[in-house]
Amino acid sequence: MCCCGGTRRSWCVGVTVGTEVNRGLMFLQDLACRGSLKQFLMAAIGLWLAAMIGSCCNFLTVLYIGFVGAGGVFVCIFLWRIMFGIASTFVGLSEGMAKYGFLVLSSAIVAFACMDVKLSY
Repeated sequence: MCCCGGTRRSWCVGVTVGTEVNRGLMFLQDLACRGSLKQFLMAAIGLWLAAMIGSCCNFLTVLYIGFVGAGGVFVCIFLWRIMFGIASTFVGLSEGMAKYGFLVLSSAIVAFACMDVKLSY
C-alpha cells in the first residue's frame, strides 16, 4: 500500500509531484495577486539570474555555486554575531564610562586645581 492510499507507487509519486507543483503555483499566484511589487520583482530577478547562471554552467557547477554561496552566507552570519558581541561589550563599557564621566571629570578638575594651588604657593 502506498503512502497516498493507492496501490501503485507511480500514482503516489504523481500525486506528490502534483501537490508540490500546485503549491508552487499557489505561491506565484499569491505573489502576483497581492500587489507586492517589490516581492514580485525580487522573485523575477532571482529567477532571471538563476537562468543566466544556469545557461553558462552545467548543473553540477550551479549546485556547487549554490552550496558555496549558502556557506558564505552562514559564515557571514556567524562572523556578524561574533562582531556584534564584541561591539556590544564596548558599547556597554562606553555607556558605563559616560555614566560616570562627569564624576571623573569633576574629580580630575578638583585634583588638578589642588595641585595647581599647591604648586603656586
